[in-house]
Amino acid sequence: MDIADEQIDDLRGRILATRWPSKEARRNRSQGVSSRDQGARPVLTEDYDFGRMQARDHCVSQVHVEIDA
Repeated sequence: MDIADEQIDDLRGRILATRWPSKEARRNRSQGVSSRDQGARPVLTEDYDFGRMQARDHCVSQVHVEIDA
């Protein structure tokens, strides 16, 4: 499956626009995304090579199995 550059740009833009919580009332994830997860933002918006990962996925052979309904 090919992912268009526009879709990747849109994803990066949405990640950059994320409004992070200033402080959680609880230490678990019951309130959703933690402010500790902010470290993923530069990885996903600057460092992560979506094209390389997509090319790697294309090298993996796909298996189709017919299952009786």
